[in-house]
Amino acid sequence: MHLFFSVGEPSGDVHGSNLAAALRKREPGLRATGFGGRLMQREGVELLFPLAEHPVMGFSRVLKSLPHFMELLRQADESFERDRPDAVV
Repeated sequence: MHLFFSVGEPSGDVHGSNLAAALRKREPGLRATGFGGRLMQREGVELLFPLAEHPVMGFSRVLKSLPHFMELLRQADESFERDRPDAVV
């Protein structure tokens, strides 16, 4: 099974790492990739970018970060085409 995670802030990194750990106990061959943080990476999630380490809040900061987010979307699309996940979390 292959899961793609998209986590963009520190509390999501906590929940994503807990989910990855619990699922890996049930499915030892689980492959997990996507966007997350250090905790998810410690649980074996292959990160395309450590998005949880770069949270953005506020309208102006989101607008300034839009080109970066569009690049991350492109990376996710390429990842889906290259190695289709069974599910996205």
